[in-house]
Amino acid sequence: MKKIYICSPVRGDSNDPRLLKDNLARAALYSRYVYSQGNFPICSQVYLENATGLNESLNSADRPKLLELGLEMLLMSDELWVFGRREGEESSGMKGEIAKAKELGLPIHYSPAYLPLPLNQNVYKA
Repeated sequence: MKKIYICSPVRGDSNDPRLLKDNLARAALYSRYVYSQGNFPICSQVYLENATGLNESLNSADRPKLLELGLEMLLMSDELWVFGRREGEESSGMKGEIAKAKELGLPIHYSPAYLPLPLNQNVYKA
């Protein structure tokens, strides 16, 4: 069973709590998709905020620590799958994860075919 690191937007470029909630819901769906493909999902965005109590919001002092912990989780992975953004449109956090995966020589997959939701579908319901 391959260990797949899920790289997807978390907070985006805003501090809108609805966007954060929406992106975390998508990350959970991406995790389920990875699992449904016979792989072990490693999804720092879903795990770390709940496990540590650290806050992912844009102005949070916790963000650097969450990014650092996410990169530690990447070290346990066999591949990195990018969800929710096309190549060249990644968020700053995603770019850091992709750079680390390249440094580690991990296969990186960008493919809308991996998406369980259309890119424009809103998970969050106000």
